[in-house]
Amino acid sequence: MSDPPFHDGLPLITSPRNERLRLVKALNTRRARHRRGLYLIEGPKAIDDLLAREGSQLEQLLYRAQETLPPRAAEALARARTAGVPCYPVLPSVFDEVAPSESPQGLLAIAPLRWTPLEELCAPGEEPRGVAACLGVQDPGNLGTILRTARFFGLAGVVTVRGTQDPFAPKVVRSAAGALFDRPPATAETLAALLEKSAAAGLEPVALAAHGGEPLAQAELPARSLLLLGAEGPGLPSEATALRQVTIEGAGGQESLNVAIAFSLVAHAWCARWGQA
Repeated sequence: MSDPPFHDGLPLITSPRNERLRLVKALNTRRARHRRGLYLIEGPKAIDDLLAREGSQLEQLLYRAQETLPPRAAEALARARTAGVPCYPVLPSVFDEVAPSESPQGLLAIAPLRWTPLEELCAPGEEPRGVAACLGVQDPGNLGTILRTARFFGLAGVVTVRGTQDPFAPKVVRSAAGALFDRPPATAETLAALLEKSAAAGLEPVALAAHGGEPLAQAELPARSLLLLGAEGPGLPSEATALRQVTIEGAGGQESLNVAIAFSLVAHAWCARWGQA
């Protein structure tokens, strides 16, 4: 039997049946992510962003064992090694086979899931506080943009109600642009449970409706707001129809705005009135 190939002085992973690569494949599914408490982070920018944060954690890092990594990937790999993260080289063709994106960026990390407790996100107090709640948002790009937008405009964070896309799915992680690291989302089983928690914290629900609500340009958003975002297509669930609703009015043509874009306008309006949470 011949000796195994090496790269950077480490055994080279050459088979997609390797246990580490089987874990990568498993973490492309929601069930495995939540059962194992782990998720995937792809690309040097996202990995570097996480490593730059105090107390960041990476279980392991897999990298494409090519002759020369692109500079940013090489820098992120060096930072991971300095931080003591176990790093494993993978044969390029095998790395490309298991990477979740169509254009692999050479680095793939595995990190523990981190959630914000709902009680912490809906914390009581007198200061302004904005919280976004996703009620069935399914598109990973939309959910990632909502997470990113909430952080940009200074909201306290985002809660995903059961039935919403998994915020730790690879496409959400990529589009969230670091928001998952700064402000991990909270989760709620039902809208009723969320409304109970938020009411106890003095948060007033405001549902973003495609039609028929109070025009956003005239609306006075509460200082302590729970901003409810419905699913693409179906919109808000029936339980939200009795709540105060706000609508973004346009000049005509399109039926409604994309949910992530609509949320950006509402988040900006809240931030312009109340500032950072």
